[in-house]
Amino acid sequence: MKKNYRIKWILFVLAFGMLLNPLLLHCPRAYDKIYGIDISRWQGKDVDFHKIKNDGIGFVILRAGYTGGKDILFEDYYKAAKEAGLSVGCYMYSYAESTAEAVQDAKDLKQWIKGKVFEYPVYYDMEDKCLLEYENEDGEKIAYTTEQRTNWALAFLDEMKKDDYYAGVYANLNWFRNYLDSSRLKQYPLWLALWTKDGTDSGDHSDSYGMWQYTSTGKVDGIYGNVDRDVCYVDYPAYIEKNGLNGFKALEYDPDLPFTDVKLKDWFYPSAKYTYENKLIAGTSKTEFSPDVPVTRAMFVSILGRMNKVDINEYQVESNFLDVDMEEYYGPYVMWAYENHVVAGMSDEFFAPDESLTREQMCLMISNYAAYQGITFTGEYENNFVDEEEISDWALDSVKAMSGAGILFGTGHGKFSPMDTATRAECAAIVYRIETRLAEELS
Repeated sequence: MKKNYRIKWILFVLAFGMLLNPLLLHCPRAYDKIYGIDISRWQGKDVDFHKIKNDGIGFVILRAGYTGGKDILFEDYYKAAKEAGLSVGCYMYSYAESTAEAVQDAKDLKQWIKGKVFEYPVYYDMEDKCLLEYENEDGEKIAYTTEQRTNWALAFLDEMKKDDYYAGVYANLNWFRNYLDSSRLKQYPLWLALWTKDGTDSGDHSDSYGMWQYTSTGKVDGIYGNVDRDVCYVDYPAYIEKNGLNGFKALEYDPDLPFTDVKLKDWFYPSAKYTYENKLIAGTSKTEFSPDVPVTRAMFVSILGRMNKVDINEYQVESNFLDVDMEEYYGPYVMWAYENHVVAGMSDEFFAPDESLTREQMCLMISNYAAYQGITFTGEYENNFVDEEEISDWALDSVKAMSGAGILFGTGHGKFSPMDTATRAECAAIVYRIETRLAEELS
């Protein structure tokens, strides 16, 4: 009975703690307390973040700005902290005296931190005396209510949440108890300011707060003078990164690429990036690369022409093919490729520009392009594809050469699949390999 009573008591305490701090329901507790600091421009330009990290500091919360203005050292601090390997969070100091102003604070902050990644929450610092009262037209001082201030905080938090930022509130104990309705804020990460007399973290506030600022007179190697010191009880980095918050979601994509269908983890990402940045393969729209769309004969010939830096003005001639419109983007490239024996038509009169390019056709075009460049790709053909008999006689030597050189691979199960079409993703990878091999052969 004693054992059962003790278990029930432990479960009650845990459950009660979660009611006090719902953060524990979704954010993992840190195995050990994590120590950090928070700084602003007042710490000056000569902050050494490497020394800070070596002094046992695990994170830094940077002031990004305040109502109406950005901290002049925020950008420098962020870059230096990241380079030193520190985890970073930020805060916005509020002078907002309305819901609209609080929303504008959030919008300003999102603009300042766009493209950045934060392992710790984004906080709204509510402590300024202007949030306590205002003066009316008659010169009378009118107190703002707790409900008003809490509404401002929630307006900021909700606006940040729209763009997947994990935002919370910073305040001192007096504010959390008397000037804010903490019951309406407890689902958010709360950062408590409560300074101890001896300047140490001799205490524990993990029942209701995820982070505690325990002194304003701390000392840290790498900063001249006093600095705020903090202790964190929650493994914010694990929760934020896992859930794609605070900029981590954006890292699924390369900010230098406009495409929403090319992710950093995609196997074709390096090739898509290379071919796009080198103006070899454009998107199918401003935001789409269309990696799974088949490549046409016109597309691939145009890519080879761009690789060769063809001056299309030199090939504004009458088309040799009835189905090649010289007003189309590919027209001059087809004429260049035809005149230089890189490609032939499907017949004397037709090129079939919109027809999907087969793998064996691609091999022949690449072989012809290499010959045009005066280069023979080296490599030994060892694949002996089980479907070799399906490869057209006119393409067999090219397939063996390109396969042996590592330009085109099989499709699996020992097959080459000569009549299959190549997607734009596969084409980008092939072009990247061609460019790499050409550079090696020419060096």
